[in-house]
Amino acid sequence: MGSLVTFGRSAWLAQVVTASRSRGQGWGTRMVDFIVDTARRRGVVTVSLVATDLGFPLYDRAGFRVEGEYSFWPRSDPAPAEPDASRGLAPWSPEDSKSILELDYEVTGESREGYLARDLPKAWVVPGGYYLPMAGEGLVVAGTEAAGVPLLHRRMDGAVRVVVPTENPAAPTVLASRGFREDKRMRRMVLGSALTRRPEACWSRVGGNLG
Repeated sequence: MGSLVTFGRSAWLAQVVTASRSRGQGWGTRMVDFIVDTARRRGVVTVSLVATDLGFPLYDRAGFRVEGEYSFWPRSDPAPAEPDASRGLAPWSPEDSKSILELDYEVTGESREGYLARDLPKAWVVPGGYYLPMAGEGLVVAGTEAAGVPLLHRRMDGAVRVVVPTENPAAPTVLASRGFREDKRMRRMVLGSALTRRPEACWSRVGGNLG
């Protein structure tokens, strides 16, 4: 099995799974080829994915290239809430939607309005950033450290894991201050035209299926 999530001219390949008894027989390659062909027939010019170590050789053979990494930061128990650390955040209001979607496009290079729209009413915002707790693992995007730090603190309240791009230079210090410790990394890979994006402005990803 496998899945394809499309955002107009970009898409994500995710959840490619082959039963253990059927591995080594070419089924994963056939699935990836089928999904990529389906994407191209729909006008997609960029296909992205997050590769596990097990899946990396498969995607490498298919022509995907590494363009970044995600860093995984777990802790053994839920992080205690620290309300003062996220002071200044405001709940979403309808006039925030335009700026949230514009910033998301600037940072990701993808038109994700259809995916994000349902979660906007539960967003937390500061000037230049937002946190969508209901979007996958809890999406945090901020164009500046001043906006990103309090949003990440709110994201960490009650969390046992946060995943951030390694290109974000400030997030590791904030995560470590709350008891999170990096334990692994996974490659972000792309096939086709590279997206124009700002991974340093992502403070918490959506998930392995959408970056």
